[in-house]
Amino acid sequence: MDVLLPGIMPRSEELVRATRDFERGRTLRRELEEARRADAQGLRRLQEGLPYVSPGMLAWGDLLRPFAEIIPGCTVGGLARFFETNTFWRTLELPPDAAVDGSRLDAWVQRYFLTDGLFKKEEGLVFTLPFPLVFRDFSRGCSLERIAELLIRAAEPLVKLPNKVLCLFEPGFGYRDFAGGVARSARFSDDDRRVGAEFIARLKALSPTPVYLVSAFFPLGGDLEYFLDLPADGFGVDLYANPLDDFLDRLPDGKALLAGVLNTGSTLVESPDVLRGVLARLRDGLPEDKIHLTPNGPAELLPRAVLEAKVANLRELP
Repeated sequence: MDVLLPGIMPRSEELVRATRDFERGRTLRRELEEARRADAQGLRRLQEGLPYVSPGMLAWGDLLRPFAEIIPGCTVGGLARFFETNTFWRTLELPPDAAVDGSRLDAWVQRYFLTDGLFKKEEGLVFTLPFPLVFRDFSRGCSLERIAELLIRAAEPLVKLPNKVLCLFEPGFGYRDFAGGVARSARFSDDDRRVGAEFIARLKALSPTPVYLVSAFFPLGGDLEYFLDLPADGFGVDLYANPLDDFLDRLPDGKALLAGVLNTGSTLVESPDVLRGVLARLRDGLPEDKIHLTPNGPAELLPRAVLEAKVANLRELP
């Protein structure tokens, strides 16, 4: 059993203040970068001793915006609400023939995944990328097949680094349009599902790096069979929206479970007794090395101090 923190982490109050001051012209970029680096060092201390450390992705803003830096002709567009939350992602405007500029990848990886050298290429790290379906939801201009190609190219230098895990974030599984009463998951056509499966298979063919598929927010419902049939090495599940027994009974043999036990929709710190009870049930159904305790959704939705308290509580479990 270990703790795994995929995705973008919340910024501290100090970094929020430094960002605001920079955007208003009151400080220099150098000062902002120093604040961001200090924040990333704080995240490292929070995760000290874990087999895989999250660099925090503090420079990202959202999971799509930095891709504009490596795709010629791509521009950052307007804001779009991020599912049922009070946060927003910037949409990407992509040319129909969008392609990744390989000459920009090394610098991109250094900045956005290794925090300009604070995290080393050889150490155990967890990287996060969007799954092609959510990338399509927040972009315009090219096909899902083309998006999958972009993500494969961007992921290649990451999965070829030693001692890493790659998490693919897809909150669209099980999503419902509550206003219209229509199952939004129906927007995943047979072709969409084929592209998603082939995308994971191609990533796994590049290297032995474990690839985990992480859902969030919603009961998986009619998407559950497809979700668990995808060729990932493990699956991230929101245990506040999905009964644990559904996954202990149906998780394919040899697959890991990223058990979403930290609620990112609440500032209430989980009771140690409740966490111990969930962990005991997980240990009854899965090998120890297939259990990863994680947030149930994007950690960035929490205040930084609350996330730190939740993680510290989780790490005290026997």
